[in-house]
Amino acid sequence: MLTLLSKVYCAVVARRNAGYDAQRRPIAHVSVPVISVGNISVGGTGKTPVVQAVVRQLQTLGLHPAIVMRGYRRSSTGLLVVHDGTSTRASVAEAETSLSPCRFAWRTRLLSARDKVEAATYAATTMPCDVIVVDDGFQHRALHRDLDVVLVDRQTLTGSLLPSGRLREPLGVSLKSRCGVVYG
Repeated sequence: MLTLLSKVYCAVVARRNAGYDAQRRPIAHVSVPVISVGNISVGGTGKTPVVQAVVRQLQTLGLHPAIVMRGYRRSSTGLLVVHDGTSTRASVAEAETSLSPCRFAWRTRLLSARDKVEAATYAATTMPCDVIVVDDGFQHRALHRDLDVVLVDRQTLTGSLLPSGRLREPLGVSLKSRCGVVYG
């Protein structure tokens, strides 16, 4: 039964991706480059440390990145500016994020929103930033990305699609990314 549901899920994902690939679905562009750090499986794959490493590297190059993320289980709704690059503007409890300012030893812009297009647009137009890093953005096709960093653990390489496995998308989809990290 789960294998059949996985085939249905695969068809839905393929149709959705085909809509974006054929430009039948809108893809928002912002005025600064966008780097997505994501994965193709459910569960933790170490995105947070990679986002932190990417941000640190961008900062050593003299850039001013903004991080856009969803903020799971947060108590508020809508766009939330957690840190504006100078000061904290929302409590850690309100943001409910592993990327909260207390976990960042440096000052960086951090926005939390269910709608990543809204957050990226706000960051690009309102905040002084010259690059956006999207946490868990690989499946978020509504926002144009200039670079996808896709994390894949070794177990995922032989896994099945949801619900019978952990894959959010077929493994071949990750081949479209420009940077892959295999670990474990």
